[in-house]
Amino acid sequence: MEIFCSNCGKEVPEGVAFCSACGNRQDEQVQQLVQIKKHCSNCGSELEDDEVFCAFCGQRHEWQTEQPYNSQQPTPVKKKSKAPFIIAGAAVLVVALVVAGVFTNGFGLFGSTGGGTVTSGDNSNININVPKNGSDEEKLAYGFIELNAGIYQVGLDFTEVGAGHVADGAFSLSLASVSSMRYAVDCLLEMKGTTPTEDGRIRDWDAIAAMNWASPFPYFFEGVICGAQGDTAQEAECYRKATLNPNFTEDYENLKTIAAFDQSALENLKTVLEEIEDKLIDSYGLWFSDIPRDENNFDVEYLRQKAMECLEAEEEDLLGALSYYQAALQLNPLDGDSYANLVVVFIYIDDGEMTINYLNDGLMVDPENVRLAYLQNMIKEALEK
Repeated sequence: MEIFCSNCGKEVPEGVAFCSACGNRQDEQVQQLVQIKKHCSNCGSELEDDEVFCAFCGQRHEWQTEQPYNSQQPTPVKKKSKAPFIIAGAAVLVVALVVAGVFTNGFGLFGSTGGGTVTSGDNSNININVPKNGSDEEKLAYGFIELNAGIYQVGLDFTEVGAGHVADGAFSLSLASVSSMRYAVDCLLEMKGTTPTEDGRIRDWDAIAAMNWASPFPYFFEGVICGAQGDTAQEAECYRKATLNPNFTEDYENLKTIAAFDQSALENLKTVLEEIEDKLIDSYGLWFSDIPRDENNFDVEYLRQKAMECLEAEEEDLLGALSYYQAALQLNPLDGDSYANLVVVFIYIDDGEMTINYLNDGLMVDPENVRLAYLQNMIKEALEK
């Protein structure tokens, strides 16, 4: 008799207490997954023997071992909408391919900067003026700002072609990084006796990190401040968490030197940081993920697994799953599967407008995605009934 793990679906030898693939404990109620045919309980798609999650709708398998699949089972679509289905145009696809590295590779290596202006449309110039006779360390700090100004430009480019979620991903990635350095500069100035200005800027590491989990810099600059305050244990822990993020490279270690800047250098840096921070907030606003801060939140698959845990909880947590899936989309807004996950959640939340919006946006950036195509056809059929 073949026995399979009830958690991951891998075969477990008879008499073994723990699955060798996922570590799940096997009890007397281990689910036996031996059937002539298996179908997803949500969409009815035929499944392979070793599949745990449906490749089309993302549903975790609830195996039907006693009764054959009923093709007449009700569709999960509950709310109708007449919103159109949009397919991506060539222009959006070209732009997506050109700048995909912003989301898949994060931040590039530092380039030298002698100051200058990043031009980003009407009234959106960002002046990055390195002080004359600035030190090499100051040039590195301004190079970091210049890099994030470039990511801001990417967001504006995506805004122009109507790829809103992709633009938001770029804006929030840049904002989390810029705000991290700006808050670190605020802390360093306060340590030198400068009273913080009541200007409404975010001065909380957790909140800044929640702007976009892809940025390693909230942990990094929090470590810089812990070191400046003499808390070496917390400094090391923050650096450890920052370096887990693949968007962090050894080049950024040099940014620790801002802790040694004099007051004048810090004030000049603060002025430029606040300018780009204001531009980003004007373009994007302030949005914070409501999932707990965790050093693994930079990982799309980790966030998707956390979403599935919400869905599989004894008391199903649709809103929790929604939060994790939205965070995953923000990390890589060019991944069609993230849109598909959100479409499925909004179907069950019974929000037809958001269902169609995420379906359209997903098809715009990933028109060949199999799961999105399946969901599109399923919803069309439901609307035609």
